[in-house]
Amino acid sequence: MNGGPPAVIEMVLPVASDWTVSIYNVAGQKVYAASGRGQAGVHRIEWNGAAQASGVYFYRVDAGRFTATRKMVLVR
Repeated sequence: MNGGPPAVIEMVLPVASDWTVSIYNVAGQKVYAASGRGQAGVHRIEWNGAAQASGVYFYRVDAGRFTATRKMVLVR
């Protein structure tokens, strides 16, 4: 890994469902995506951002009917 520990995105699925996590830079370009199907419970996605510059990023979590967008800062 480059530049420190990875960012950890945590999501809680109330029931088994498909999920997608997408990360975007401030220009709106998608720089990372992961998806899968998870059982009910807590799930963690790690992103080290090794190929990305320091700055502000937004991540979007879609799981079933739930959607959330949050901001994070990548510091090298």
